[in-house]
Amino acid sequence: LQCVHFPSTATLNYVEKVKRRYGMDISKFCVGHNDGSFIPLVFWYGRTHLARTSYYTNIILSQCPNLQVSDHLEEIFGTVQLNELNKIK
Repeated sequence: LQCVHFPSTATLNYVEKVKRRYGMDISKFCVGHNDGSFIPLVFWYGRTHLARTSYYTNIILSQCPNLQVSDHLEEIFGTVQLNELNKIK
């Protein structure tokens, strides 16, 4: 794992929300672990999360090369991420 986002109101019933909004079934990618589960996000939210520094430098920043000081990283990368997933659904 490179990045783990903590649950929030935006991710309540997330598997169902994603299926309804984007027509994607992410349930097959969910992994249970120690009375909890990991659910892949189709949009990167600006919520509390833990991530490796290499995840930012190698993944996030490489996909957002025109990032400016005042830009909202989560919005920009979230859109990139959703567009990529829509190509393969």
